[in-house]
Amino acid sequence: MATREAWKYVLVCLAAAILSVAVKNYVVYLFYDTTFCTYLCPSIFGERPFEAPLLLKQLFGLQTGIQEWVQAGFKTLWPDPFCLSTALLVAPVLEETLYRGPLYLSRTFSSGWTWWIAAILLSVLFALSHGRAGLSLMPLLVLGTGSAWLVMKTQRFWPSLALHTLFNFYFASTLLCSFLFAGD
Repeated sequence: MATREAWKYVLVCLAAAILSVAVKNYVVYLFYDTTFCTYLCPSIFGERPFEAPLLLKQLFGLQTGIQEWVQAGFKTLWPDPFCLSTALLVAPVLEETLYRGPLYLSRTFSSGWTWWIAAILLSVLFALSHGRAGLSLMPLLVLGTGSAWLVMKTQRFWPSLALHTLFNFYFASTLLCSFLFAGD
């Protein structure tokens, strides 16, 4: 597959992931002051209704530990007050290796259904590893599933890495702009 065509797929998946963020935000807005919000928007209020099993806690703890260790190394090289090196470099490489790496390695010898079952399970683990619940899982599930689809469609690993980096860039730039330009 040509690189140009792979980039088209990356951008389509990025658009789907950003659209899922907008849908999530709209639904949260609709249900903000209702009893449904307790179940749909717990991540908005910092509650943690999801308690991970011990094995997942260890996996997520290992992932977080590696990211913090690499981030500390980056901070010794250059100041990074907004942790952009982690968001745009460390997290995409680590998370894509953990959650899409096995899919990439098994893409040629795994049958369609078993591969997609593994892809969906790894996408759910990817979403849960971010400590979100309720509707906040939706964009992460779309991102994870889109990344898995990219691996299968392009037969390459880099498109999923590019998608993850662009998605994190979208969030980092949104947060950075709101921090820098928000009025007092």
